[in-house]
Amino acid sequence: MSAVVVSVLLPLKASVIVDFTTAGWYSNQGVAPTNTPGSDNYFAAGEFHGNQFEDFFNFDLLNFTGTVTSATITITNRQDTIPAVSPNASDTYQLSDSTANPANLANGTATFGIVGATPYGSFSADFNTITDGEPFVITLDAAAITALNAAIGTGTFTTAGAVTTAAGSDDYLFVGEGGGATLPLAGDVFLSLTGTVQPTAGPAPEPASLVLTGSALIGLAWFASRRKSAPLPSRLG
Repeated sequence: MSAVVVSVLLPLKASVIVDFTTAGWYSNQGVAPTNTPGSDNYFAAGEFHGNQFEDFFNFDLLNFTGTVTSATITITNRQDTIPAVSPNASDTYQLSDSTANPANLANGTATFGIVGATPYGSFSADFNTITDGEPFVITLDAAAITALNAAIGTGTFTTAGAVTTAAGSDDYLFVGEGGGATLPLAGDVFLSLTGTVQPTAGPAPEPASLVLTGSALIGLAWFASRRKSAPLPSRLG
């Protein structure tokens, strides 16, 4: 009896990892250190000794093409000498669009109030239990996906963050502070973009890499035979 072979080809699901380009924070004191040599801390957001803080992250998507269907942003907590703290059992850190343009945010010429009115995603946690090096993954919503697709091949995706539950007392996270290293470190903050996104033929912004996730069904075959066939491997290496 002749063999019957059925092949099913499905597209690979690709996840593109894009590290932040610039990051930093603004306070209501007018202080605006960004990710430049000598800056060894970054306030993601919150209140500290009566002062309020907001943060921002820029991602260069100019040298990419395709469409984003879903995305997450990972932010790693750094707390060398000043741990995250809160009087609350749970707090919420929210990412939104930004009222300032990416260039002004990066060069320190924006002013406090950089968090826009359109939410992009959030997470809630007990800040008092957050540890050094702990990553937080935020699933970005439809508004963020729209903004990401608008930035693909054209420019920069920007998001700004704030602790929405801070209310008049020390309540903050992502402080960093100390150690002499420029923070955030490479790999501390990154986007994971799922869809058909890929780097263009030109050089992609560094650091950025294409990571293939999941698995692809390359082919399905079976034989109509009385002979016992050799077992197929359960997973492709």
